Amino acid sequence: NLGFVAGAGPTGVVDVVVTAVIGAGVGLQAWAGAVLVKRFVGQPLRLAEPAQLWRFFCLPALLASCVSASVGLIALWIADRLDSSQAPLHWAAWWVGDTLGVLVFAPVMLTWIGQPRDEWAPRRWPVALPMLTVALLMGLGIREVIRLDTARARQAFEREADIATNAVRARLQTPLHALEAMRGLVSE
Repeated sequence: NLGFVAGAGPTGVVDVVVTAVIGAGVGLQAWAGAVLVKRFVGQPLRLAEPAQLWRFFCLPALLASCVSASVGLIALWIADRLDSSQAPLHWAAWWVGDTLGVLVFAPVMLTWIGQPRDEWAPRRWPVALPMLTVALLMGLGIREVIRLDTARARQAFEREADIATNAVRARLQTPLHALEAMRGLVSE
């Protein structure tokens, strides 16, 4: 976060503090997720049974993702970097992004670092490959939707600009004809 802020232009103390608080919120979210997993899913984390999968995805993933979104938005709001009317939409987008990240990448990471190793290592490719493929396809889909939305907005702007141009042209026709008639009188 700090590198992003530094690359965006001159930074002040407030920007550095907000970035640090957002980073702390991310760390607090990871801690909350770990606590929730230990409490509701149990250890060792195998995610082999449907009930354990549901407890993992419904409780820790959904609840822990609230932490970073809440801490980050409060920091942005206090620093006057976010209007309070925009906060609910930004919070929802932040929460959805974090939740999707947990749902997609937690199983992938568990295949690489999860314990017990003898249970997670054989699932590396059957779990990681489809999840990474889905994440890639989602990213490509999002990029395409953004491209199409940008094209739609550009077309709407051009249509409105044409309408405004034609309205101005039509409104100026009568005075233009009067000026041309006066020029004809003056030049005779």
